[in-house]
Amino acid sequence: GPRQALVIGAGLAGSATAASLARRGWQVTVLERHAAPAQEASGNPQGVLYLKLSAHGTALSQMILSGFGYTRRQLERLPKGQDWDACGVLQLAFDSKEAERQAKLAEAFDSGLLRTLERAEAEAIAGVVLPAGGLFYPQGGWVHPPALCQAQLQHPNIQVRLHQDVVELRKVDGLWQAWEGEQLLASAPLVVLAGAADVRRFEPCAALPLKRIRGQITRLPATAASRALRTVVCAEGYVAPPRGDEHTLGASFDFHSDDLTPTVAEHQGNLAMLDEISLDLAERL
Repeated sequence: GPRQALVIGAGLAGSATAASLARRGWQVTVLERHAAPAQEASGNPQGVLYLKLSAHGTALSQMILSGFGYTRRQLERLPKGQDWDACGVLQLAFDSKEAERQAKLAEAFDSGLLRTLERAEAEAIAGVVLPAGGLFYPQGGWVHPPALCQAQLQHPNIQVRLHQDVVELRKVDGLWQAWEGEQLLASAPLVVLAGAADVRRFEPCAALPLKRIRGQITRLPATAASRALRTVVCAEGYVAPPRGDEHTLGASFDFHSDDLTPTVAEHQGNLAMLDEISLDLAERL
């Protein structure tokens, strides 16, 4: 049939899908309910890029390796320092079980991809005092997700339509129709739903076993002393080197609340995670 598709949602999933289809010759219409792409979960100022691997060489690990390399090549096209930074990612070995997991990964993969560090070497790379060594991903780093989404949507085969809040899908004569009230927004033989848990608003997806997880970040003004941080450091949470004049710290993880209003309690929880990552950095901030 005709190579035409609708993508509902212009976050990381929607923009990546639209770009992939467009490169294969599809005409793609992206419908986004906000005034710009990447305004919800994909709107964080800094997203951390690293690899979640298994030491057992699973198919999933192979896919993640390929995806990591692909993503790094995509990021090379963005302004470095402003929209991404290959500063590396350090996962702290915060207890014996985590240290054991990290050691198995280090044995299973090339040291150019990941390697374990003793505390002194980890501190030298991170630029701040740390409670432990850990697993270092030298090719990891952070990216500004809205910039990545915008870059992926810049293709002549992609049309982005903003302020388009699709509330109903209808299948008519082999075409999926996207409706907002009484207004037909667009139609195509294929529709891709890229709205995270909100896809359940559409009848065909109403029964999907999706679970919302509330996550809140904390944006901290950089200080002269905090700029010593040179790599992303992770434990229960993560903190990134500054993007411009702000560090991103996060994130809370709450299965029990759908409320999107930021809370003081979760900012305090994030600051407590910062203390666990590096008391030195917490003082610098």
